[in-house]
Amino acid sequence: MNKLLEIKDLTVKYSSGKKVFSNRIKHISGAEDISFDLIKGEVLGIVGESGSGKTTVSRCLLGLIKHIDKSSIVSGSVIYNDEGSPVDLLKSKGKVLRKVRKKIQGVFQDPDSSMNQRLTAGKIIEEPLLNLTNFSKAERDEKVKSILKKCGLNEDDINKYPAEFSAGQKQRICIARAVVVEPEILIADEPLSSLDISIQAQILNLFSELKEKYNLSMVFITHDLNIVRIFCDRIIVMQNGKIVEQGITSEVISNPKHLYTKTLLQSNISL
Repeated sequence: MNKLLEIKDLTVKYSSGKKVFSNRIKHISGAEDISFDLIKGEVLGIVGESGSGKTTVSRCLLGLIKHIDKSSIVSGSVIYNDEGSPVDLLKSKGKVLRKVRKKIQGVFQDPDSSMNQRLTAGKIIEEPLLNLTNFSKAERDEKVKSILKKCGLNEDDINKYPAEFSAGQKQRICIARAVVVEPEILIADEPLSSLDISIQAQILNLFSELKEKYNLSMVFITHDLNIVRIFCDRIIVMQNGKIVEQGITSEVISNPKHLYTKTLLQSNISL
């Protein structure tokens, strides 16, 4: 069993910006004692209500937590087993983190906030190639054209700006940008929640196609148990910053152990 990621005792506390008794800044728990593994080739689903800690975990997996909130307190480890050389994403920086960023890419909930609106689709997709590879301009152009087609867009879309695309097309651009460097791991944080139901199905099919084409391992974060049911090999259920249950998706859904998981399943609706 090849463990690509090993998360051990991950705890994140955010500053509330308020001092207690005028000398200490109060911190709020975003995630507490989180431990799990990502196995090579699998899709691991993380499900829970808003505020359950899902996005906090995704930021840690991408090595972004300190970049986003420098006042946060982070402990534990997020180990990426890079070809037999373990790297702790919470402690890495510089060239080491740059190398890992090519291997672990992310797709986020809101495509508009994920893109520079002043750049064309081609330039947006080219960004990680510029920052993380040594490809020539000709090689970058060829890869951008190729991934556009694979993500269901046209070569003519290269010179269009984000405002010229639909919501589903914008998310396809973000997915293309993440996959163009051929990562090993894709972290998808609520990538469907801002899309219409009909478009959600199309984007989910795209994820499935790219997973097979690039042999991706994925962490798929969502509030929708129905998506986890059909797309994820294993499931993690989070509540109030903690993991309350995890296991093979079919087993957890058919025989949930925790009351919270049972409640989610009985509701049979998006959270």
